[in-house]
Amino acid sequence: MTASFLAALLLCAAPAAAYETFSLPNGLSVLLAPDRSVPVVALAWAVPVGSRQEPKGLSGFAHLFEHLMFQGSRHVPRGRFDKILEGLGAENNASTHQDHTAYYESLPAHALAAAFWLDADRLAFLDLTERSLRNQVDVVKEERRQSVENEPYAPLLAVGIASSVFSNWSNAHDGYGSFADLDAARLSDARAFFAAHNAPRGLRQAVVGDFYPAAARRLAERYLSWIPNAVPAPAAQDASEPPQTEERRFAVSDPLASLPAVALVWTGLPVRGSREAAAAALLGRYLGHGDASRLRQVLVKDAQVASAVDQPEGGLGFPTSDEDEYRAPGTFGFFVLRRPEAAVEKVRGLVLAEVASLARDGVPPAALARVKAALAGDAVRERQTALGRAQTLVRSWVLDGDPEAAQAWLETLMTITPEETRSAAAEYLTPGRLNLFDLSAGGAP
Repeated sequence: MTASFLAALLLCAAPAAAYETFSLPNGLSVLLAPDRSVPVVALAWAVPVGSRQEPKGLSGFAHLFEHLMFQGSRHVPRGRFDKILEGLGAENNASTHQDHTAYYESLPAHALAAAFWLDADRLAFLDLTERSLRNQVDVVKEERRQSVENEPYAPLLAVGIASSVFSNWSNAHDGYGSFADLDAARLSDARAFFAAHNAPRGLRQAVVGDFYPAAARRLAERYLSWIPNAVPAPAAQDASEPPQTEERRFAVSDPLASLPAVALVWTGLPVRGSREAAAAALLGRYLGHGDASRLRQVLVKDAQVASAVDQPEGGLGFPTSDEDEYRAPGTFGFFVLRRPEAAVEKVRGLVLAEVASLARDGVPPAALARVKAALAGDAVRERQTALGRAQTLVRSWVLDGDPEAAQAWLETLMTITPEETRSAAAEYLTPGRLNLFDLSAGGAP
């Protein structure tokens, strides 16, 4: 893999080069990146609240409001939001993460004003009543049942790992929300949470596609600038964790699982955006990402002690080395479906032997080049559309304070050396930072 090839991929992965940013009087920040090549425009915006910002007693509120934002507002009755956008030929969705909630609309260029108006109405006049709250609490509880409680391995991956490896409630609690907290949710709590965390001052919005910047700026000013910040900003959440110095082990069971499993999870990752974090991300991709990963080769093909190896993506309850989705702290880990006849200690020993090899020699240069090329290719595919570019820009903006951070991160990844991967493995993937989860299938002890 030549340096010139990677440089060409980096150029293709770069987000829209020409853009402008401005802030409205209420603090809402807007990025405009015109691209007249296709008559489509994407509006992506992010709210700086995720599961980590929820106070005790209000677990699941960030996710709950992702649902409530589609349930109607003063001028858009319940059920009309999606129908209006569908009638315009648009698509829309949202997602909740550890440190932000993301929303988007992708629509024909002529309908941009409608998207601004719809978003303004739900930000300013959300239909937050006892009826809508109770309705969506029931929806979220059912989603949890389907996605966590009735899905094999999900109780561990979505809830159990974070609650075990973290001691700070902000990081450890269930992002779906406990049933007790959801059932006890009061309308006054919901209104106060929305006013504090969904205020304009923290919102970041990226508009990418076929529009004239002056016209789009007028739309933003007309529809968004008057929305007030109703209450003071909440205090910053303390997400710090004490360092882990000894290996910890957890035995769990899963009545729905058909095969036993082992999760190996390291805590204490380096600071987001640093070269050490980039080296750790490359280690994760090399070891556990995809069918060609090193651990799949060792555990599944060679030793035949496992049937699958995965590096889980970040979700509501499991912060991982999926570094795009959250700030910190996170974890670095792998999930292994173990063959019943293979001992847990055998799996652990093989994984730690690979880690020790990396701490001694680093990722081999040829393999490192392949991993880099795959990451650059992923970035190119993500940013081929107006929506992908808008989401990349706004995610970097809300998490890092800089729309260009994702591109800078990618460029950092491309310059990491094998020696830097060796150093990261030696410092961060130590036995003292390891948490091992031994999952028994079928409810066995």
